[in-house]
Amino acid sequence: MSNLQDLEIEFKYRADTLSSKDFVAYCKKKGGKPFFVSGMDYFYSSVFDNNAFIRHRIGDDMNQLTYKRKLDAENNVVRVERNIDLSESTGVDTIEGLCRDLNFRYNTKIVKRSFVCHFKDHTLSYYVCLDVGGNKLGAFVEVELPEGKNWKSKEAALQVLEKIERRHKSLQVYPHRRLEKSLYEMFRKDLSNVLCY
Repeated sequence: MSNLQDLEIEFKYRADTLSSKDFVAYCKKKGGKPFFVSGMDYFYSSVFDNNAFIRHRIGDDMNQLTYKRKLDAENNVVRVERNIDLSESTGVDTIEGLCRDLNFRYNTKIVKRSFVCHFKDHTLSYYVCLDVGGNKLGAFVEVELPEGKNWKSKEAALQVLEKIERRHKSLQVYPHRRLEKSLYEMFRKDLSNVLCY
């Protein structure tokens, strides 16, 4: 079991009828200060573990490598997440080589355009995902607990997240609308017929 400080705890929802303008107005009405970030996410699949993947995010003043692993196959709400900030000079080829050495192989990439708003007890995000050709793949809202907090238990953290979720009902974030898959799971390619290297 991972340390609870290493867990990402969030709910994700489809938001195809919500505009970024409405999301920003909502956050400001709640006293938040939303900001825009954009980047390219490169996803790498584990050769041995279907519940794990690596994401390399390159964007506005960001170059970050993230390892994510579901704690069980049916749960995408609580996952292990480990982020490593990279220097600007660390390129895609270097990361792809490292991932290959760690038995992860390149799978796909998406563009993510996000509005993020940090509140005292959570982060609220709205983002649109695009393929590399600029075609819209979907819009999403996330409600996420702060990273690095040492929760007493997963159950205690989820109770807090459920209370926060209820505060944002007007964004259509209801329990029955929670997504069970990560962006990686939604947009990854099937590599089962591809030979490992």
